[in-house]
Amino acid sequence: METFGLLKSLYTAKHIKITDPLSYLDFLKLLDNSTVVATDSGGVQEEAATLKVPCVVLRDSTERPEIIDEGIGVMAGVDPLKIERCVSDFLYNSALVERVKSAPNPFGDGTASIKISEVLLNWLEEEKIAFTPPKFDSGAPVYTSFIVNKELSGRTVKEAEGDLVKIISIYEKNGSFVRPCPDLTLKSRQIIRVLGEKTSINDFKKLWGL
Repeated sequence: METFGLLKSLYTAKHIKITDPLSYLDFLKLLDNSTVVATDSGGVQEEAATLKVPCVVLRDSTERPEIIDEGIGVMAGVDPLKIERCVSDFLYNSALVERVKSAPNPFGDGTASIKISEVLLNWLEEEKIAFTPPKFDSGAPVYTSFIVNKELSGRTVKEAEGDLVKIISIYEKNGSFVRPCPDLTLKSRQIIRVLGEKTSINDFKKLWGL
């Protein structure tokens, strides 16, 4: 925007307010108090649907077509005139706004965890499933992280774990997540997050020189 000389215009425009990055809760509060939101973010589309805020999607496609189907949002693409028209429709057409306010949330009603727990409890009572809590001889399990050293590098996840711990996540040096599987080969400087009893964690550290 600075290259095209637009940044100064934005900062000096009386009807535009530029803020520093907001925390998630502050952003939700701002969104909840908005009349309409224009965004290219998929997450904001979901949040707008949950908060019943009309949404103008600044893209030519969306992975959340439900909000378009329910009338909560409209696809404006990147055409300035179409964006202006879509925003104006939500600002000045009360019927469109009422449709958004009365539309069901296509992503759920926020009670999924309650419904899941009720189903599981019913299954337990009807003995359709059985649950045996894991036993730990030396207290509660411990989560901890290690950097893959030269002793672990080249070993598979299964070899590294042995009977001592469970590797539950792996992260590359750039922070990207790698899903662990038994035959996956560990690489130097990766970060592994492991789960195990305290004594097993200590044995794991000694075994691989961590």
